[in-house]
Amino acid sequence: MNATILSIEELINDFEVSQTDSVYKRAVSRIAHLTERVKRVPIVVNVKAQDSFKNEAYTSCIHLDAVLHDRIVIPSVTDLATATNAITFLSSINGMLLLMVKGIN
Repeated sequence: MNATILSIEELINDFEVSQTDSVYKRAVSRIAHLTERVKRVPIVVNVKAQDSFKNEAYTSCIHLDAVLHDRIVIPSVTDLATATNAITFLSSINGMLLLMVKGIN
């Protein structure tokens, strides 16, 4: 489990992309998988070492998730405006092409 935690840390170490990026989605998936594995670790009654390990592993999962979400790049207003203009432009071209096709028929 420690190796998995280290590999996820390496994945998100230099992470600076949006939520739509595949690296983000892979990291979220791996953290969720690891968290579920930690939840399934059986604890024998009165064994503090196992309980401690499970708590520390779960804390690591929460920390990884927090670090990942802190590194998300939120698009600026300029980026959003540019994307909106591009979508509007493409929609208008699509509309013109539909009119041309209808005129041919």
